[in-house]
Amino acid sequence: MEEYIRQMLNNQLESILRYDDPPWTSEMMFAFKLGLVYTELAVKYFPNLKHGYPRSGDPRKSELFKICWKLMNDNKTKLKKEEFRPFIQAQLSILKNIKAGPAKELFYGPRCLLGNPAWGRWIVWQKHARAQKTFMSSSIEPTREYKVELLKTKAVLENKIRPLNRETLIEAMDSGMLFRMATLKAVSQSFLDCCPLVRTYVTKNPDVARRYDIKLENAPEEALAKYKELFGDLS
Repeated sequence: MEEYIRQMLNNQLESILRYDDPPWTSEMMFAFKLGLVYTELAVKYFPNLKHGYPRSGDPRKSELFKICWKLMNDNKTKLKKEEFRPFIQAQLSILKNIKAGPAKELFYGPRCLLGNPAWGRWIVWQKHARAQKTFMSSSIEPTREYKVELLKTKAVLENKIRPLNRETLIEAMDSGMLFRMATLKAVSQSFLDCCPLVRTYVTKNPDVARRYDIKLENAPEEALAKYKELFGDLS
């Protein structure tokens, strides 16, 4: 299952880097990420069924993206951004556990995320979660492992940006490539927070932050030390 997710993310990384006409907007990126969240959870709840974006072509033309685009627009005034993941989980969890018949007959793919039935399942999920005092627990970020995040980012950048240096990193930001990779978590939040070149670029180009929904945080000393060790030339 983890290998499936890894391959799916690699395929989609290539897709968003290749297909940028029309350019990706922050709304497109968010809808796209909803599709990734759906796929990650659907594989866990329904491992014997096929899920995810097509392996090739612009993912924005896929049914999954169009459904997630509608999901985003239908609920943008009703759900906070951090609530979309538990909303998706609510649909899959309830459909998985319905006892009226085999789950595979009740589950009908990502369309289960849309409409009044989906909202009804969300209300039920909220009531149950609040009763168990676990509401929104699924959206809590795990403990950060800065070393692991930065090592993975280094491997990705050295593969996608050759040679990796100050000039090529700036070119990757100018083209949007770096930020599209960040959207897919191929480039970690730790790298964005620690890299002086990224921080300067985003500060000077606030439209980039809006387009790709980039939010920089203050990196702890632990992360900064590991960054300097791994990316000294980019400091």
